[in-house]
Amino acid sequence: MLHLVGADDLLFTRQHYPSINAFYLPHPHYNYVKKTSYFTTEKMRVLIAGKYDFYVKTDFDRLYNLLLQNNISDEISLTFIGKDWNIFVEPLQKQGYEVYFTEWVECYFTELVNYDIQIFPISLGAGTKGKVLDALCCGLICIGSKYAFENIAVEHGVSCLLYEVMDNDIISSLMNIRQNKEAFIQLAKKGQNSVLEHHSPELIGKLFYEKFRNFISC
Repeated sequence: MLHLVGADDLLFTRQHYPSINAFYLPHPHYNYVKKTSYFTTEKMRVLIAGKYDFYVKTDFDRLYNLLLQNNISDEISLTFIGKDWNIFVEPLQKQGYEVYFTEWVECYFTELVNYDIQIFPISLGAGTKGKVLDALCCGLICIGSKYAFENIAVEHGVSCLLYEVMDNDIISSLMNIRQNKEAFIQLAKKGQNSVLEHHSPELIGKLFYEKFRNFISC
């Protein structure tokens, strides 16, 4: 009996091992702190978290160049949490951006709710991304690729913002949020509610053990 948290993983497994007893259930979210206020500073607070690595390099490098080419330093502040982002701090600051960088925070969820927007420039990969679940269930406005939102119960334009290609549309999206804050606060809350409902540890645990009991009784 094999439990998979990726719908495409289940399809792949069944194609290659037709006789296997495999099933898919969404990934449960982790602990969270609910965000209670938005846009409390003059600039929108944008977060990028995780590690600068092979999985984000292509899309983040494009985002970095877009930020340099389309200076919106009066509109956003940027914070990086994680490893290997330090090389981008000084060049962005020279362009006038307010930029913060730390490799680690004491309590991630308490820190997370200080931001308005989180961008997930994930270029490739498979499976549910824990940090995307974290941001959604805390109530941030989440912008990411199809890989970021894979197997997560959100919908583009309703509960998240999904980009097809990292291009100037990302700058337009940020400006759209700036001009329509209340609408995007509601979008963030819909994303939060959807994740808390469909990725609830209690719900997923119940469904998992139902599968297990049915397997045992066969």
